[in-house]
Amino acid sequence: MWLVAALLLSLFVAWTVMRPHLAVNMIEDGNAENSVQVDTLYDDRDRHLSQLKDLDDDYAMNKISQADYDSGKKILTKHLAATIEKLKGAGIG
Repeated sequence: MWLVAALLLSLFVAWTVMRPHLAVNMIEDGNAENSVQVDTLYDDRDRHLSQLKDLDDDYAMNKISQADYDSGKKILTKHLAATIEKLKGAGIG
């Protein structure tokens, strides 16, 4: 059970990491409309914020350990910061 959960979490984190990078490359290369890619970055930002809230809620309800909370928060905060920097780099914010 834990192995399946760890695998799903790993896949989700990998997808979360790669998606913003692909969106910014499209903005920089001009291969897609800027507004669509900016929307994708905003969606990513909102998703990271929601995931952080969910993580906080899970920790508050003792669903996850301190170590899992710290690890998850570090990863999500890093992804959120990267997404915000990409928005700034695209001249958005």
